[in-house]
Amino acid sequence: MRISAVRVRQVSGTMATDGPFWEERLMRPIDIYPDYRKQPPIGWGGQQVDDRRFALTQWFVQIETDEDVVGIAGPLWQDAARLVLTQLAPIVIGRDPLATELLWDQMHRLQVHGRQGDAMIALSAVDCALWDLKGRALGQPVWRLLGGPTREAVPAYASMLGYAVEDLGLVRERAQAAKADGYTAQKWFFRHGPMSGHEGLRKNVALVRTLRESLGDDYDIMLDCWQSLNFDYAVSLCARIEEFRPRWLEEPFMPDRIDSHVKLKAKTRIPLSGAEHEYTRWGFKRFVEKVQTLFNRKPRLRKEPKRLTAAEHGINPQLVPRNAQRVCETLQKAGHQAFIVGGAVRDLLLGVAPKDFDVATDATPEQVKSHFRRAIIIGRRFRLVHVIFGNETIEVSTFRALDDPQRVTDEHGRVLADNVFGTQAEDAARRDFTVNALYYDPVTETVLDYHDGVRDIRRKRLRIIGDPETRYREDPVRMLRAVRFAAKLGFEIDPATREPIRRLAHLIENVPAARLFDEMLKLLVSGHAVACITRLRAEGLHHGLLPLLDVILEQPAGERFVMLALSRTDERVRAGKSVAPGFLFATLLWHEVLKRWNERLAAGEHRIPALDAAIDDVLEAQTEKLAIQRRYTADMREIWMLQPRFERRHGRAPFKLLEHLRLRAG
Repeated sequence: MRISAVRVRQVSGTMATDGPFWEERLMRPIDIYPDYRKQPPIGWGGQQVDDRRFALTQWFVQIETDEDVVGIAGPLWQDAARLVLTQLAPIVIGRDPLATELLWDQMHRLQVHGRQGDAMIALSAVDCALWDLKGRALGQPVWRLLGGPTREAVPAYASMLGYAVEDLGLVRERAQAAKADGYTAQKWFFRHGPMSGHEGLRKNVALVRTLRESLGDDYDIMLDCWQSLNFDYAVSLCARIEEFRPRWLEEPFMPDRIDSHVKLKAKTRIPLSGAEHEYTRWGFKRFVEKVQTLFNRKPRLRKEPKRLTAAEHGINPQLVPRNAQRVCETLQKAGHQAFIVGGAVRDLLLGVAPKDFDVATDATPEQVKSHFRRAIIIGRRFRLVHVIFGNETIEVSTFRALDDPQRVTDEHGRVLADNVFGTQAEDAARRDFTVNALYYDPVTETVLDYHDGVRDIRRKRLRIIGDPETRYREDPVRMLRAVRFAAKLGFEIDPATREPIRRLAHLIENVPAARLFDEMLKLLVSGHAVACITRLRAEGLHHGLLPLLDVILEQPAGERFVMLALSRTDERVRAGKSVAPGFLFATLLWHEVLKRWNERLAAGEHRIPALDAAIDDVLEAQTEKLAIQRRYTADMREIWMLQPRFERRHGRAPFKLLEHLRLRAG
């Protein structure tokens, strides 16, 4: 099969419009020149005929073969179409149309004087037509030839290109209409750039404020600048709209100005989107490599901590158990540094008796083990020592290095293995939140604070150490920990710490199921489960953690039942009573079991076998994501199988049920 002809087909027609198709022009890079700011909207191949019709003309590439197989691609505008005929058609005519990579490379190598812009648009149109032809020749859709399906659905947003943005009442009406149509995100385009001065800046900010007020806090809003800002204006704009939490700010600068993108990102928490008008993979590579430096930033290393005396920090030494003191004293007498560290210090500063005490030291695990009669080294990802005193265990870790060339990560940035030891300053920089990066010496009663954690505790603020996005990618569980700590402590999450959580929530999918279960269990038995679930939902983290719970929480009756169960659990935890995880998970998922049970009963299945099968369905769906341990699923099954007995209310059946072990909470 050979290419016999390359044609460009002009297609014209009209489309119905409700008023002008282009109500207002968007800002453009050339608007720095006053004469151009006066121009009407660009039609991009179209023209308004009257208030109800918009005439449109576009060009399509058509590649024909001697076997009557045809490939089509487009649309493209006339200048690019002309290049297809004059420069590219002679290269491909007579060639094998299935040799797409070879033809692309030859077309590209001949574009000595035009390697971007219209030349690349023309080349891309021919390339797409060749792929369309290949799909038709092989009887397969192009997406399958390119690797096949990777997802079942792709999120779509409503593009509000061409809509008027000066009339804020109309903006509000249209934004709400798009939301009502089912769109979960919208992209709007700014009308004003740097040359519109302060008044234009004010109008841009008013647009964003109106959108946020109209669409609510949990709705994604994207904003397109169409490459038209300068650096100073972009900084001012971002500072004013940051509070409205845009999903991203698109193309603030022309793609060649990569340094401006990097500098702006260092000054704003708003995610930036760029390089739409970059045309080659080499251009994208330059852009990505430059911007990537932002995500390689390491936490700031403070070599000298603030030292707070007993009078300054106010920790009650009576709250520190003797065994934790013994571990520190023993290691210090052996010539090592040793401190109580992390959450225990945080709780001591809050005047709360910690449940667990961890110690950090410069001694290696082997050295720690040698100083205690009962000590074992555990862990593979992080090697720790458990020092055992009867029923009490003190966990001892060695200071870890900040820069570790041997650190193993996955493709998402999650740390898989890390056992290189370092200094205390490096160890502090490696910890997750400032309030957990505190070291207490029970011998001298001194607190060492590298990252202003004491100040954050006093301000009731939860702040991550280092670049939030990088730290969440290293360990996505930190997002869950942020929610748990904030709910447990009654702290507010620092805005910079909070901002990436919603857009990085999908990284939770990369966490091993067993570890995810451990973290969820900590959250649910923290004594603040209601607050934790509420915050998880607010941050968009609840989806997928308890997949069936997502559905239940969206049903009023189910939500009331779950929140009541969590509230009672919180009361038991705060009263110092035990909590059975199996009972807790059974309660959370009961409504889904009940739903599936009723479906099977409606299908004519027998009562008890139907319940047993419904339980299997729910456990199978849940444990794919959350590795609930078998001992808990056995408890859950037993509790669920008891439920039909509650309907037997005559004779001795109710009294016998009350004697059941599962109904005797302590």
